[in-house]
Amino acid sequence: MSLGAISSFPAIRASGTSAPSLSWTFLLRSGLGSVLLFQALSVWLNLREIMGPDAIVPSPIAELVEPRWQPGVGWFAPLLVHAGLEGQKAYIFCFAFYTIVLVLLILNFSPKLTGLLVFASHLVISGSSYFSSYGVDQFAGVGLFYSVLAPARMRDGSNVVWWSSLLHSLFRFQMVVAYVTSGLAKSLGSQWWNGEAIWLALGMPALRGMVDARPLLASFPALARLAGISVLILEIGYPFFMLPKVTRRVWLPLIIAMHLGIGLFLNMWSFALIMVVLNICAFGSDHAACLLGRLSRIPLRHFETP
Repeated sequence: MSLGAISSFPAIRASGTSAPSLSWTFLLRSGLGSVLLFQALSVWLNLREIMGPDAIVPSPIAELVEPRWQPGVGWFAPLLVHAGLEGQKAYIFCFAFYTIVLVLLILNFSPKLTGLLVFASHLVISGSSYFSSYGVDQFAGVGLFYSVLAPARMRDGSNVVWWSSLLHSLFRFQMVVAYVTSGLAKSLGSQWWNGEAIWLALGMPALRGMVDARPLLASFPALARLAGISVLILEIGYPFFMLPKVTRRVWLPLIIAMHLGIGLFLNMWSFALIMVVLNICAFGSDHAACLLGRLSRIPLRHFETP
């Protein structure tokens, strides 16, 4: 579906007050779907080494270390054998199904059903592989969970707006808790205050990004300390500066810039882009929807986020 789908979620008024539109749900589904599809396509060429019985960390072992409640491909192995899918074929089939439903989610095809299929298949895939880091699958799972619960179309206006507003508020609260707890945990040690955490991250071979900042930090060591303290300020100050509309206009771009920096300098693009999508859907969906409407030359009524 084109960007014109956004125009199907106009702002509506209830009891004479401005109510949030459903555009945040569209942005959440299409944004997460796009990032996860990007991640899936990057995995396909090395799928045998990442997922399956012959992977670097074999999937049967990966499934053992995951929580017992989390399903894996091994749960469905007996059924897949009857369909002629055994061994590596079963994992290829499940990953192909996951990729297809991601495309359908991006196209906004039956979003509630497709969102449920993506959420379930993502849970299975992440439970049978061990190739993600920094909680990227957990944050993606949170976003997909809300995409399943969120309304897809404007049927009964009052009920839809009430449910969408409640979910949006819960989504925001979860984002606030995630950032504050992360910032407070970082602040308990000395590594983020003296810049050591920045040095250690940039020095890891697996996290070599598109830009090597080590020569610059070697010349100006204070920059590492400044970067570490800036992360603490952005995360701990998240609820105080993101919730008020006035300061949100500054804090949201700073949070987005921080995550894009993570992608640029540490090559953690999946994590960075997922966090950008979640932040925009939680606190910037009004501006993002209007911007997309202008880019696609579709008249879009501005709507306010409470």
